[in-house]
Amino acid sequence: MITDFTGGQVNARAVINCDPTRNVSGADSTGLAYVINRSCFTNPTGLGQIGSMPRNPVRIPAIFNNDVAVFKNFRIGEKRALQLRWEIYNIFNHANFDDIDGTLTFGLVQNNPSGAACTVAGNTCTATIQMTRNTFGAPTTARTPRVMQGSIRLNF
Repeated sequence: MITDFTGGQVNARAVINCDPTRNVSGADSTGLAYVINRSCFTNPTGLGQIGSMPRNPVRIPAIFNNDVAVFKNFRIGEKRALQLRWEIYNIFNHANFDDIDGTLTFGLVQNNPSGAACTVAGNTCTATIQMTRNTFGAPTTARTPRVMQGSIRLNF
């Protein structure tokens, strides 16, 4: 990562003001729950400030996966056997995420207290720098859901 020491917006690191893994709440526009606390990230505010975000401050959520297999052997004579087997992967069907959206983008957003569009005449508008990407902190992909398979095996 290249850090912009001039105070511009290009490649400047964000400022982290709390633990992003605690007090997680909210969801993106599609209803997918965030897995990190987005309010912990702000942009540098002073000229020449480069931010306090270290490398890899957040990891993907932990993987919770339980598999089970059951089988029954049936003897067929002295030298042969038949095995019936049933396997279930991710038996509790827990969502295990592969990755989260880490694209942290800030931009200038106009705010009008009346709710109307900001124009040159007649409006009292303010502009603030806010997080502009709604999906930052939301999972992007998930591992496979519950999978079951059966098999019949003949030993001879």
